[in-house]
Amino acid sequence: MENLTEKKSIEQLLFTYRDALNNSSVESVLPLYAQNGVFMPSNAPTAIG
Repeated sequence: MENLTEKKSIEQLLFTYRDALNNSSVESVLPLYAQNGVFMPSNAPTAIG
């Protein structure tokens, strides 16, 4: 049962992220990132924070 709950939580987060990007809503997408996150794009420098 716990796996199902975790799966639903992950799906909801992904749908929220999708909707924020589709709506070009910076206000909605920023809270989905961690304060101490690390952005690691391909062929570009890593950004921390």
